Amino acid sequence: MPNLRKTSIMGLCLAIIIGALTSEAFAQSEWERYEGNPMLDKGPNGEWDGFSVYGPSVLFDKNDPDPAHRYKMWYSGSDDGFLPSKRIGYATSSDGILWEKHPANPVLNMGPRSWDDARVGCPTVILDTTDPDPARRYKMWYHGYDGLHWRIGYATSPDGIVWAKHSANPVINLGSGGAWDDFHVFSPTVILDSTDPGHRYKMWYSGDDGYNGKNRIGYATSPDGIVWIKHPGNPVLDLGPSGAWDSAYAQDAAVLFNGEEYEMWYCGTTEHGPGNNRIGYATSPDGIVWIKHPGNPVLDLGPGGAWDDLHVFEPSILLDGTDYRMWYSGYDGSHYRIGYATAPMDIIPVEIDIKPGSFPNAINLRSKGVIPVAILTTSIADGDPINFDVTEVDQSSLTLAEAAARVRGKSGKIGSFEDVDGDTDLDLVVHFPTSELELTEQDTEAVLEGQTIDGTPIQGSDTIMLVPRAAAAKFPEFTLHQNFPNFFNPDTWIPYQLAEDVKVTITIYDASGKLVRTLDLGHKTPGFYMTKDKAAYWDGKNETGEQAASGVYFYTIQAGEFTATKKMVIAE
Repeated sequence: MPNLRKTSIMGLCLAIIIGALTSEAFAQSEWERYEGNPMLDKGPNGEWDGFSVYGPSVLFDKNDPDPAHRYKMWYSGSDDGFLPSKRIGYATSSDGILWEKHPANPVLNMGPRSWDDARVGCPTVILDTTDPDPARRYKMWYHGYDGLHWRIGYATSPDGIVWAKHSANPVINLGSGGAWDDFHVFSPTVILDSTDPGHRYKMWYSGDDGYNGKNRIGYATSPDGIVWIKHPGNPVLDLGPSGAWDSAYAQDAAVLFNGEEYEMWYCGTTEHGPGNNRIGYATSPDGIVWIKHPGNPVLDLGPGGAWDDLHVFEPSILLDGTDYRMWYSGYDGSHYRIGYATAPMDIIPVEIDIKPGSFPNAINLRSKGVIPVAILTTSIADGDPINFDVTEVDQSSLTLAEAAARVRGKSGKIGSFEDVDGDTDLDLVVHFPTSELELTEQDTEAVLEGQTIDGTPIQGSDTIMLVPRAAAAKFPEFTLHQNFPNFFNPDTWIPYQLAEDVKVTITIYDASGKLVRTLDLGHKTPGFYMTKDKAAYWDGKNETGEQAASGVYFYTIQAGEFTATKKMVIAE
């Protein structure tokens, strides 16, 4: 196999500061372009893809009985020089690098209805094993063109080869006149969230308001993949400032959820028409509020004379174990082809459970005891976002809130292995001295850090509830604490403390300042209202009993003359 040629970029941050809505500093990483690129070339002259191939959508099916077909790609192809593409093809691979095109290509053609009778392309495909109908095992969203506008359609397939277009197409239509997406909607990317029935399918799509308009990225959700609700705050990813690498276009998103946050790779350029497309990166706690990488673009043009020296765009991303794999389109001024690159996680996000089985993980910093923390073994096969084996942890490197792990007795050992979460996999349980934790009463989470035996950093966090140091005082101070959990869906608890006997009311507002709910708690005596049985409870519903939408909210306490406000987030 050819060697990989390294291209240095700023890498991928996999941790978020809960409640702050800003990412931590981005870590350093290296993307490695495959030296054998392009790994999917155009077909012979005269074939349906004889001029260009681009716009890949790649998935991995670990359960395919034929190992040669476990990596599956749907891609756009064109038989002439006028892009976008006209049809969609299919290819398979055992390793994601060496691909075999299907002999029945193209697998999705134009028309017969007028909305997509000129061209179809840029698919996004998911494998939905939860659908009871085997004919809908594969689901594709793609854009179609009628000679004037791009719209987004939907098709299903039992095998990824024979596709049936939906009768309700297009399923994402143009926005109303004057909207940001009233001229084109195109380049969808969809992920499946089985934990959220009302928003089971989440789509990020590109839109614009006219030729040489502002190409930006919007968000929509659907319970069935057919009926979609566009987010009222669209577009969720806007253009960069004047002169920035993405000041003209920000489009063609690829999105995944890594277990902690949403990650997006997208295409940007500095000018309309001849501008060079590059690939950037952004993160989000909820898929709506995005933070662009300060080192963008993360995948730049190839060197002069390379197959991708004019454009790199339309990425498709998989998280494979602890490595990211990218398939992307490239252009050299003559033809579009598909290349491949990889990047390791700079920080492996691990799942931890502070005080296993306890919630809200109350910690008394005056205690002379220890805090147990479980680091969980995770597996993609079990539905986890990454594979992580806790036996690979360098236990001596572990810290929790800057406190080093405690050695157990005279054995000299630090951790013990036991099945904490009941999945039959052994997890690692480590103890940390409470008195050495560097936490304040304002902290609502504790971060575990360390490294693997081979030196790769690991990081994980869990929510906590600190017992106030003022608890020993006769009378506490008036204080409003951070809700727990945060982020949450659908309900949460709001802790507080009172210095006097007062009437207590908590009001909840959305980000626009509109009143959502009033919690009238009545008269309360001085004390600490910190635990679930004492804290104020909000079920996530408004005054009419409807579930509040995901997003940022503010809660204000009025206790006598005391008032204070904090922010909380309802997750998707």
